[in-house]
Amino acid sequence: MVNVVNSISPKKTVKNIVDTRHSSVGGRLIIDFKAFPKWTHSIRCDDFTNEFSSAEECSENLFKLINKLFPYLQEEHKNIFNGAGHCHTIVDSTKKRKKKAKVNKPRTKVSKIVKQLHGTDLDPSAEVWQLSYGEGIRLIGVLLSNDKDVILYPLFIDQHHIIYPSDNHNQTDMSSASYSFRPQECYY
Repeated sequence: MVNVVNSISPKKTVKNIVDTRHSSVGGRLIIDFKAFPKWTHSIRCDDFTNEFSSAEECSENLFKLINKLFPYLQEEHKNIFNGAGHCHTIVDSTKKRKKKAKVNKPRTKVSKIVKQLHGTDLDPSAEVWQLSYGEGIRLIGVLLSNDKDVILYPLFIDQHHIIYPSDNHNQTDMSSASYSFRPQECYY
């Protein structure tokens, strides 16, 4: 039997590079497209769907995402943690609502969607964000920051505003949306 002696104490040498207080964000926005590769996929999960009504609607939303939202996030990433645009964390409400009001638990809903779409559980301590520049498309993702960079892990798209329902955006019956976009199933 070999006796191994570790002279290094991990707790003294391991540094936590994640600053959950977001006090000094600088640097650049890094988008990790590999961690959750099905982030562009359409899904139906309980009362949530991000399916499209047509290929044209899908193309329009992907254009807005790539050519408007991502550039906006690159420019404003330093201000996201201070509420830039329509960017905010997703949490379950602790407020009590009227008995007839529908209970909306956005963080719980996101966790369930991530489990179904990616087959993984979200870490309960991960900050999940709704990211938007204000023209409809919403990206749900996890944001991490260190002293220099912000890292975005896209989870899924919420173009119908179902995670945080809105009287302005939820008038259409989304049960009829049936154009599913699943590129990993088509091109791999």
